[in-house]
Formats: sequence, C-alpha cells, structure tokens
Amino acid sequence: MSAVCHNINEFGNLWIEIGLENENYVMISIKDDGHGFNPEGYRNDMQTAGSLNKGIGLRYVEMSLLSFYGSDAKLNIKSEPEEGTVVTLLLPVRKGNEPYV
Repeated sequence: MSAVCHNINEFGNLWIEIGLENENYVMISIKDDGHGFNPEGYRNDMQTAGSLNKGIGLRYVEMSLLSFYGSDAKLNIKSEPEEGTVVTLLLPVRKGNEPYV
C-alpha cells in the first residue's frame, strides 16, 4: 500500500476496488485524483540512468508481481497529467489446477 499511496497529496482521494475478473483473476483497481503522469514516461525513466527516484514504487510492484506470479499477473496503468491515475492489478487465482494461495 505504501507504493500506492506514496504520491497522493494531502487533500487527494483514493479509491480501491477488488473483485473477480472472468473467475480467473482477482482484480485490484486503485484510483486517485492526484497529479497523474505519462505512463510511457515512467517506463522510460526506469530505464534511464540518473532517474532512480522516478516511478520506483510502481517498478517495485511490477517486480514483486513478476517474482511471485511470473507472466501470469498483469499490471495496467492509465494516467493523464493533472487527471489522476488508475492502476489495475490482475492476479491469477490458479497456476494450472493449483491455487496460488
């Protein structure tokens, strides 16, 4: 949650929605009405030397998902400058016939 809340300002709002998607994924959607950003810029910043403090919270979430779920998990980011951000995690319920949890 720290990575999600890191950039919300003192007067911003945060909405969290949790549900099932196609009975195969747990969907967690986090939306804010903060400053927003360019999602493609975040990916470019993470690959550029000298920009170590940009996008590191989302990069940590992305690497954690990859480490635990492999390519079965999905991270979707929708954001526009000055319009807020929606981050959606799709976590697989099962790996083959076995539950993850």
